[in-house]
Amino acid sequence: MLLLLTGCGSSMQSTVPQEWSMSTEDVDAVRATPTGEIVARQQKDAWVMDDTGQLIYDAREKKGLGGMLKQSFKESTTFAGFSLADFDGEQLTTVAMPSSNVLMVFDNREGSDEIRSVDLRDGSVLWETSEFDWSLSEQKAIGDAATKRLAAALSDENTTVEGGELFNRYAQSLAAEVPAIDGVLIKVNNGLVLTDPSTGDIRWRADGVTGTGIAAVHYLPEQDELLLATDQTDLAQWSEDAQRVIRLDATSGDVVWSSPYGARVAPPVRGIRVFDDAVMIDMDTGGTEAYRLSDGSQLFKSSATTRSTDRMATALGGESTIGGRLTASAAVHDGTAYVPHTTNFKAVGRPDKMIQAYDLATGEMTWESEPIEEAVDVRGLRFVDGRLVAHIVKDSAGGDQVVASWDASTGELAWTRGLSSGHVLLTSATVHAVTDSSHSTIDLDTGEFGDVTNLGQKSLGNALAAMPAGDGLAVLRESGITWMSADGTVSESMNLGGTIVRGLYPSEERVGDRLFVPVSTKRIGSAVTEVHVIDMAERTERAIIRNLSFSSNGSTVSTNFPFGFFVTNNGASLYVLDKDDRVVYYRIPDGAVATPAP
Repeated sequence: MLLLLTGCGSSMQSTVPQEWSMSTEDVDAVRATPTGEIVARQQKDAWVMDDTGQLIYDAREKKGLGGMLKQSFKESTTFAGFSLADFDGEQLTTVAMPSSNVLMVFDNREGSDEIRSVDLRDGSVLWETSEFDWSLSEQKAIGDAATKRLAAALSDENTTVEGGELFNRYAQSLAAEVPAIDGVLIKVNNGLVLTDPSTGDIRWRADGVTGTGIAAVHYLPEQDELLLATDQTDLAQWSEDAQRVIRLDATSGDVVWSSPYGARVAPPVRGIRVFDDAVMIDMDTGGTEAYRLSDGSQLFKSSATTRSTDRMATALGGESTIGGRLTASAAVHDGTAYVPHTTNFKAVGRPDKMIQAYDLATGEMTWESEPIEEAVDVRGLRFVDGRLVAHIVKDSAGGDQVVASWDASTGELAWTRGLSSGHVLLTSATVHAVTDSSHSTIDLDTGEFGDVTNLGQKSLGNALAAMPAGDGLAVLRESGITWMSADGTVSESMNLGGTIVRGLYPSEERVGDRLFVPVSTKRIGSAVTEVHVIDMAERTERAIIRNLSFSSNGSTVSTNFPFGFFVTNNGASLYVLDKDDRVVYYRIPDGAVATPAP
């Protein structure tokens, strides 16, 4: 597996081999970190390799197994399948802290709650402590009892229900890095601790902070304070006085205020945004929670997903409206938040979508739009040249779509434009509509289509997605990329020599100006999967990496290799799962353009 590279401005060719590869014999799961390390797991044990393939930390040393793997792995074997619970179990959990260059290890294998900080540069243990209780054993026991009481109340029989299924500790919920103050927050039982990642010095402990994990954290530099959203994954924490959104002094840990609102069961949180006196917590599902920064009172809460009790009816309709990473977050403009909202739940079929406008100063809803019937998801919501515009899909495959615009002050619908298929890109100045083979803009005053431009080069196939590229856009097609100016003029195209691999969600990943695209192609009569690394600014290929695996194992080998590769070091390198189910590390060269090896 080689990269044959041609230097820019030179005919000189050089062969760049893989940096290193890792055998997976007796390995249940692997996970890459953003800084290039690999964390491998076998049952209750774990070890860490750096980006040169050297073993830097071995959690098996307590069992006398240290020193067994002091070299790069070379053999290839088949990965064993695993579940999320296998990797993120209570007994051994690791959390990478890229800015601090440490790996936090939470170890409960011997029955005590140990925490260790491992230097990712050399594998040395910087500090360790067993001072804090962090495992969920106590909460699990309380939850078991509560679940049994609930079951007994709902049944005439003496029903026994185990509550263990209610608890799931996610790795990233245990600790959160706060680079601005060079600290790591650790969620311990009934408390929160701020530590120095290098020394383990405890700067403060805030007792009474409820929740089982950290959903999101945001630093306020002017106030030197922290905003924290917690997870509640057990019944014991679902009380009216639970601290679910908290404002703390970053120096002392003193709680400025806490809010009992916003109960969440470990949903993916995109982040926390602050606008004057409003704090907005954005969910991956498109939902939004808003609080007053001054006192923590809740301004509003809006959901873009279905309620759990309505999901069966939704399922009967054949579509999902639960939302995901493609769902749009709220748009904020001139002190008003515009949020997607699900409404009109039905016995059978999909509910409707609408847009709600909230005054961020008062929390009052100033208007809500007329429902858009049976919509699956709001994929785009932003102000385009001063107009509020949304892109809404009405089936999960994107075959029925609507672009709509409202008067931002009144909520009156200005226009709607339906698309039977295609892709929509909302930029700050333009609404782009791309069909399988053409491009058009949508007039912001009337909603009418503008001039239609053919994408050209039919050999590149139909359009798959549209994305920003400089002042214009790039259209990802079945076999390549077409670049266009802001007015829709085709500037150039690139043929990737195969078919882009795509599922329900996009498989490509963009990091800065680099786009990583998996491509399936035929070489000497057999199908080969490659990753093409495209420099979007220079419109050149930096590398082609071959022989990836997209077998049934490919999506279950690791929690962060969903499409067979993981980008590290801000796009400078990546790990791939090759056709022999090895983890292979590549460093992408600068100033070189890859050409296919013979």
